[in-house]
Amino acid sequence: MVLSLVAKVLTFIIEVIVPLYRSLKALRKTDSHELTDACKFWVIYGIFFVFEGFLGTYLEDYIPYYVHFRLLLYAALVLNRFGLAVFLYDKVFSTQFLKHEDSIDNRIEIINDNLGKLREQAKGYVYNSAVDALYTGVQKILLSETELGKKKEPENAASESKKQS
Repeated sequence: MVLSLVAKVLTFIIEVIVPLYRSLKALRKTDSHELTDACKFWVIYGIFFVFEGFLGTYLEDYIPYYVHFRLLLYAALVLNRFGLAVFLYDKVFSTQFLKHEDSIDNRIEIINDNLGKLREQAKGYVYNSAVDALYTGVQKILLSETELGKKKEPENAASESKKQS
């Protein structure tokens, strides 16, 4: 239990703090090689982050010492100037990404188009709902004033007939 907690803290430092610091330093330098390597690390980190987002709980529950394995994995990604991350990006991810880039772009475009249509429908729905609510509210106000006027009319008519007699 304590070892798992220590491993989690160390993993956080290694997977986020150290690369963040190196990335900030790379941004200040004119050497684009270091910045490129840092970007490759963050791409690989993002892939692992998404993967763990879906399976992280199961991995920790069913793979013994997963937390410790994760610490070693991120240490390997970060050490040697992001050496393993650069290798994984260059040899595995970028080749797969290039194969499927057009398909990914098309799907993203379809999703953006559908979200745009959904936004327009939602705006129309919100507008129509607001108009309906306003119309209903005005109707209720007018009906209640009309009913109040009808209730006052018999009293007014009775008092006027008493005045005339």
